[in-house]
Amino acid sequence: MSEEIKPFSIQEVENNDYIIVDNSVYDFKAFEEKHPGGAKVLVYFRGKNATEKFYKIEAHTEKIKHNLVNFKVGELVDEN
Repeated sequence: MSEEIKPFSIQEVENNDYIIVDNSVYDFKAFEEKHPGGAKVLVYFRGKNATEKFYKIEAHTEKIKHNLVNFKVGELVDEN
């Protein structure tokens, strides 16, 4: 049984301090203190699109990318 994907507008992402990577919406707030790169980078990207920065970090291996699903809360919707 698959869960329904919740659509988020950019405003909802900003209001909830979520982070966007590849149009997927993530809630990393509970993970911030455990983040190997430090909490400040996740705090900085709250409410923003972090896709470009995420892929520039060599430590973001395929395993890390696969584990993003644990933090996913929905998908960004095109507001046009």
